[in-house]
Amino acid sequence: MLNEEAVKKAAMGDEQTLNAINALPLPLRMSYGLAIDNYRRDNDVQPVENQSSLYSQSKRTVEISDDDLGQALEKRLEDKKIKEEILEKQRQEQAEKVAQQQAMRARILSGGY
Repeated sequence: MLNEEAVKKAAMGDEQTLNAINALPLPLRMSYGLAIDNYRRDNDVQPVENQSSLYSQSKRTVEISDDDLGQALEKRLEDKKIKEEILEKQRQEQAEKVAQQQAMRARILSGGY
């Protein structure tokens, strides 16, 4: 149903073909977009103008300063340290509880209770 030649040209980044496809109704544009993406994936084609698709927006990147990154890493390390301390405290409490239970069982079994 779709014009395969138009799909190939659009996948290669042909501006005229892309403009013609963009003039089509939304359902057809989406169909062409999927066909173009499939063609690019199947034939390992990268468009000349680095267009990702007819129906999706390109991803935007955000610049992060080194100071912000350092602060984020520092906070993450602090959070990790706090979590490890909590886990260690829970392990100690569990070990104490088990020791008390074993002592209680030993007293009961030895008849000293």
